[in-house]
Amino acid sequence: WATVRDWMLLQFACCPVLSKSEVLNIGSQLLPDYIDEMINDVAKPIRNTIFEWKLTPDHTFIQNNPTIANQQQQYLQKRASQVLQILQANPPSVTKFPGISPFQYSSVEFIVFRLMQQTPICSFHNLHSRVVEWIKKSLVNSSALGKGISETELLEILETVCLPIRGAYVLRSLNDPNQDKYRNVVIELFQQKETLTHEEIHSAIQ
Repeated sequence: WATVRDWMLLQFACCPVLSKSEVLNIGSQLLPDYIDEMINDVAKPIRNTIFEWKLTPDHTFIQNNPTIANQQQQYLQKRASQVLQILQANPPSVTKFPGISPFQYSSVEFIVFRLMQQTPICSFHNLHSRVVEWIKKSLVNSSALGKGISETELLEILETVCLPIRGAYVLRSLNDPNQDKYRNVVIELFQQKETLTHEEIHSAIQ
């Protein structure tokens, strides 16, 4: 999905207007909810399924520096073409999860990440039911994930996304080094003890 997002950003940089169908054609195996969020994060709808990039071009710079602007445009177009070739040359392959492609597997990881952002500490059974519900809403026509995901499959995915802690799960990382540095210390402490004082946490972080 990251490569699809790179391609989409490069396309918007080359041309500020893009149709949703173009993104769907490139990232057809991504969850529909994620496609929508990915587009809405950087663009605004102007009619039906046509979107315009939120970033406003610096027309003054373009007028005053036409050579630089032209070189940048050529680079972006070339890079967009290269990213597209990467996507076309690396189609989804079989994974250890029967019937689940790598893009869909990554999407399940994404679902878990988003759900854990909403509920930072979550039991396995609660998380499993919420993941299944999300999949059913997003992929009702998918033969691969339309019926959900088994507990065994989810457990294997959780190993890459979460950490078990006293019968529940927390995210391994918030993707923020500054927060993770201190958060990891607290998680390690809670793996050793059920309750902690402010002084114990402060001492460990020091």
